[in-house]
Amino acid sequence: MPLTYWAIVGEGSVEDGITSSPLNTFFIKYLALIAGIIAAVIFSYFHVKNANFSKAKSYIIAGIFIIVLYTVKEYIFNIIFDTFQ
Repeated sequence: MPLTYWAIVGEGSVEDGITSSPLNTFFIKYLALIAGIIAAVIFSYFHVKNANFSKAKSYIIAGIFIIVLYTVKEYIFNIIFDTFQ
C-alpha cells in the first residue's frame, strides 16, 4: 500500500503538502486494514449465503486475526528492527 500511495502522490514539496492532510494520514495508516476487513466480510457473507459455513468461519477468523495483528504491528515492527540492528 505505501508504494502504491507514493506512486500516486509523488515526491518532493507536493508530497509534503498532500500527506500532511488528516484524511491522507488516515488512509496511509488504516486503508490496508479497512480493505482486509471489507474483503473478509464480503467473502464470509457469500459463503454464509451459500450455506458453506466452514469457509465463512475461515474468513471471520482471518478478519479477527488481521485486526489483532494490526493493533500490535508497531510493537512487532520495533522488535524486528531492534533485533537486526
